[in-house]
Amino acid sequence: MKIKVKDDKIDWNLPDKKIEYKKEHKVEIQKWKDIFDLDNFNEEFRLATEEMARCEIAHRAYKRSKFLKDEEKAKQYGRIEKQHHEQSIKKLNNSLNSFKSARMKIKPDKLKDLEKVAKEEKSFEKMKVEYNKAINESILEMDLTVEETEELMAISNESLEYFKKHGFNKSLDKIESNLNELSALRSNEEKNRGREHRSPLAWWKWLVWGAWLMALVSIYGALVYACVYVNLACGWLLLAGIGITKWMLELIAYIWSIGC
Repeated sequence: MKIKVKDDKIDWNLPDKKIEYKKEHKVEIQKWKDIFDLDNFNEEFRLATEEMARCEIAHRAYKRSKFLKDEEKAKQYGRIEKQHHEQSIKKLNNSLNSFKSARMKIKPDKLKDLEKVAKEEKSFEKMKVEYNKAINESILEMDLTVEETEELMAISNESLEYFKKHGFNKSLDKIESNLNELSALRSNEEKNRGREHRSPLAWWKWLVWGAWLMALVSIYGALVYACVYVNLACGWLLLAGIGITKWMLELIAYIWSIGC
């Protein structure tokens, strides 16, 4: 990928599209979103991830410039990296605030009821089947290596098991914890902003995918709750779930494709 700089910024963007729902599903979707809605968080976190990726592109360019002893370029990319880093922290905080807002909107009685999905074997098994179906279908359409797929599935399975063991509310705690840890790590120069490898993935990327996939698991928990306990139109809701899954994994694959 050739680096493009425009107005002293890295000229690179994630696919600029929001999660879309079919019009004929509007009524059922709105009833489900009245229970649990992470659309605003997903969009804010997309923007934060975009800025982190730009920051990493600029960082690599800075390191290359230093290696090639081009001090002028090194200064330029160092300045650009700093700008994108500051924006990424700002947008990460926006993501966290958006997530907290989504949590606060969950009605107390619904929050208690949402725990049923993890506790009751039948509902959890339905959730697991539908979630894995959407993940597998989406991954088959992505341009990922076997190693990348293995890493993605490991985080996905870990998120699903966490939901089963700890329930809906604790899963939301986990997402919030990931976001806080990510923001702290990206602000820590001594820890190289999380660029050290945790596994095949750098720490910062592992936290990004962990937060997103835990959010996706929670979304599926709310979907299955709406299907099984509220008796909304399950087919339409699960189609919406597949759409959200494909949207999310497209972004993950796109960022991986440019080495971030």
